[in-house]
Parts: sequence; C-alpha cells; structure tokens
Amino acid sequence: MKFGFRKPSLSKMKRTFFPAFIIAIATLSPQFSFAWGHKGHSLVAEVAFSQLNESTKTEVMKFLDGKSIEDAANWMDEIRSDHTYDYLKPLHYINIDKGEQFNPSSTENIYSEINRILTDFKSMDKLRDEQIQFDLLELMHLFGDIHQPLHCGYGSDKGGNTVQVSFLGTGSNIHKVWDSEMIDYKKVTLQDVLQSNHYTSEQIASIKKAPVEAWIKESRSYLDNCYAFKSNKIDDAYVNANIGIVESQIDKAGIRLAALLEEYFGKITRTPSFAHVQVDVKEINVNDASSNIGQTVKVCSMVYGTKELKSGMTFINLGSAYPNSPLTLVIYGDDMSNFKQNPSSYYDGKRVCVKGKVSDYKGKAQIVIHGEDEIQVK
Repeated sequence: MKFGFRKPSLSKMKRTFFPAFIIAIATLSPQFSFAWGHKGHSLVAEVAFSQLNESTKTEVMKFLDGKSIEDAANWMDEIRSDHTYDYLKPLHYINIDKGEQFNPSSTENIYSEINRILTDFKSMDKLRDEQIQFDLLELMHLFGDIHQPLHCGYGSDKGGNTVQVSFLGTGSNIHKVWDSEMIDYKKVTLQDVLQSNHYTSEQIASIKKAPVEAWIKESRSYLDNCYAFKSNKIDDAYVNANIGIVESQIDKAGIRLAALLEEYFGKITRTPSFAHVQVDVKEINVNDASSNIGQTVKVCSMVYGTKELKSGMTFINLGSAYPNSPLTLVIYGDDMSNFKQNPSSYYDGKRVCVKGKVSDYKGKAQIVIHGEDEIQVK
C-alpha cells in the first residue's frame, strides 16, 4: 500500500539515505545502519504484544492489515529502496556530539518524529485510517531505534559506523556490533529479554511514565560501554559485559510501546476502510526483477546456488549463479525456524516459485522471505 497523504517538507526531501539492513556478502556503507537489525526490532514488538490485552491487540492488528508484528516493526527498514519515503531516512536517529546540549527543535530527527506521532494520536478520532496506519508502523520501529544507544550517539563518527572493529575475528564496526552481531551471536530470544530484568510494579510505572527526552538520555548513558574495547577488538568479555544492556533496552522499548498502544488503541473500536484489501500479484520473468522494484510479484525460476552465513542468514540465487543472478532470495537467521528443511541445501538446484515484494540492495534485486509458505518447489 502506498501512503500519499503525508507531504514531506523541503528539508526532509534533502536528507541523506542510509541502508536498512546488512547483507553480509556486501560491504556496508559507513553512513548509518538501522538500529537493532531485524531480530532486535522483532523482539521489541514481541515484548510489547506480550503485555497487551486482547482487545488492544485486535485493534492494532486491524490497522496492520495483515502484516505480522515482526514485519510491522521492520517496515521502516524494508522501504529503503522506495524513494517515495526518502524524507523518513534521517528520522531513525539523533546526533548529539560530546559537549553539545540536547536541542529538541534543532533538526527533524527521531525525537521530533516520535512526538509528532504522539500528537497525532491524541486526536486519533480525527485522523484518516491511512494516517493512523502510517503512524503506527513508524512508531513500532522508532521505539526500537531510540533505545539503541548508538542511534542517540555522536555525529562525528556517524553513530559508531566509522569505528572499525574486529568482532570475534571478523571485520565490522561498533554500530553493527550493537545493531545485530551481539544479538545474533548470543541467539537472544524473547524469553531472554523478558527475564533480563525483574522490575517491581513501581519501576515499570516509572519506565512507562518517562518522557521521550529521558529515553535519549538513558540510551546515551551507555555510550561509554559501547566504546569500552581495547585495540579495536570485540571479544567474549565485551559481549558478556554488554548483552544485558541490549536485552534491557529492548525490554524497555517494548514496555513503553505497549503502554502507548494501550493508551491510544485501547480506546478505539473502528474498522479501517482498507482492511482486507487484496494485493494483485503479477507473475514476471526472473530477468525482469530489477524492473519491478517496489512491486509484489510471483517469480518462478531455477536456483543456481545458495549461501548460508554463520548467523543462519541465507541467500538463494535465482536465474543465474552469484554474482550474476538477476534475483536473490534473502532469509534472515531468526526466520530459519520457519523452514522444516534447511533452505540452503533443500532449494539448491531446484525450480521454485516465490511471491514477495521486490526490493533493491545496491543495484541488485532481492525478495525477503520469512517462511516456507512463501516459496514452493515446482
């Protein structure tokens, strides 16, 4: 669904874009990657929904219109190739260098955007259904972003993106370490996050009550921990010292998201006009994938090789062998449990059909799939 109702300001249209998630077979641009990665954002949504009552869940899901909560939480990352949304790109973070004072009105950033959404929701009965949905998708993502310390970090090193490190012997940067590598390495689960703290009811009330600027201050309080490594090497001791912070921040993001969803979606009972809209899916030739960026399509083709990373992230090349494949299927490591057979070995050399939205990563067409129901062997 396209959202054509929210007009970006001229300043928004001039902002710079940064990639949504990391494909490990390519080099990540040292600008700005997104917070927590796919798994972390999914965990924020899962924490929130574990605390919602059933009526609020029902109302929220109406506005997600068929999206899973995990897909909704990652939506802002996955639209990166659609230039309609370029004005959103700088809204994932706020830069405050050492010695600078927090100025909430200096630029359009994650702080200003979250507050815009909360202002919208105070008059939810006056909003169009599409605006509510758009704000909800943003909110579910930005609550995760603002709780990742390096998304409230220093502009001088682009939130740690230019700080090169070795993560357990593999080249990386400190932003990427906090986004996803510690989470993937420790195989963090929802249960891990929920058990990371034992808050009293008074502490939970305080977490919910804290204003947005307090979330930024809280995230920035961990910046010294982020940079506490020696000789640019991230080892097990560093991971063990910091994984609790990661889990705690994801937990707090989920607690606060749940509180906001209860406050605003717990009060409405309305079926959005777009509910149950069917998406027309056209079948295309695999060689035409790059001409259908942003479109939901069906593609049938032979698989010419696969690659599975240590994290479980898997790439399936359609139409030709890498690097000449006109379309790559991408499976995140945390989605591997949705496949009965290992995708890397099971689909290799077979003819498959897949349905999904074509996106672009550095000039290459790809479709992200989350389960075996999205790909069939023919």
